[in-house]
Amino acid sequence: MLKHAELKTIFEGEQSIPVILPEDLIGLKIQALNDDPSRTSLDMVDIEA
Repeated sequence: MLKHAELKTIFEGEQSIPVILPEDLIGLKIQALNDDPSRTSLDMVDIEA
């Protein structure tokens, strides 16, 4: 996942940070739902958005 991350600059270009792709974040949320179904209401809202 971090191999696919894009470097984004912050603080007016003074620092770069890796930012994961939305599809990677969705994958993490699906995995979290699988591990703990009680998270459904929280994570499904994020995935749909």
